[in-house]
Amino acid sequence: MTLSDLRKQKNLTRTELAAKVGVSESYIFHLERGVRKPSHDTMIKLAEALGVSERDFYSFMRSFSSSESQIQ
Repeated sequence: MTLSDLRKQKNLTRTELAAKVGVSESYIFHLERGVRKPSHDTMIKLAEALGVSERDFYSFMRSFSSSESQIQ
């Protein structure tokens, strides 16, 4: 599952997710495309905003280490 898929599953627009995380909509767009990689602090905020469980948080973090930006 990609970041975009998870965002859509949570019924959030890029604008809404960006506001929850405290970043720009274009930053979310670039994360979803794998163009940018989030800082550790931003990853924590993303996980919280998307309701990712603590167990899944580590998979979420690893997803940004892969070139596909997918949540395992």
